[in-house]
This record gives sequence, C-alpha cells and structure tokens, in this order.
Amino acid sequence: MTNKELAELNKNRKIYQFCCITGDIEKTMQAWVDNLKIGPWQVRHFNDKTMTSLTVGGKKVEEPFEMIIAITMVGDMEIELIQPVHGPTIYQE
Repeated sequence: MTNKELAELNKNRKIYQFCCITGDIEKTMQAWVDNLKIGPWQVRHFNDKTMTSLTVGGKKVEEPFEMIIAITMVGDMEIELIQPVHGPTIYQE
C-alpha cells in the first residue's frame, strides 16, 4: 500500500488497546511514567493458582506458570504491559 492509501484507510480508525510484552514490568512501568507521564498502573499477578484454565497452542496448561499484567488508561485507550515470569503462557509463543 502507498502512504496515501494507508492514510485514507486509517483516517477513521481508533486504537482502543495497546499491549507490550516485557522482561521487567517494574522498569517498563517506570519508563512510561518518566518518559511519557503515563500512569498510574494497576498491577495484577496471575498464576496456576489464580487462573483455573489456561490454553497454549490449543492444549490446557497443566504445569505451574506465572505472569504479571499492568494496565492503565490514556483517554479511551487501554495500555497493557505483560511480563511472563515462568512456565508456558500465550505471551511466549
């Protein structure tokens, strides 16, 4: 596509969610705050004890896993940061 075609296609689109996978969620949240003044962040920890069903590659995960998710809103857009900690998750595919 040309730049003109892309501009026409995107002129009425809105982005409602942006997700970033990170190896260090604390450092990444602080960078968003320091550099972009975006926050505050709501942080949640998910693991095999807090989630009863997780499927990766079409198969139910039976082994221990953990991930941390941080969310903030900027206007109508949700920004989500995800840190896979250990075990299989869809964020490592």
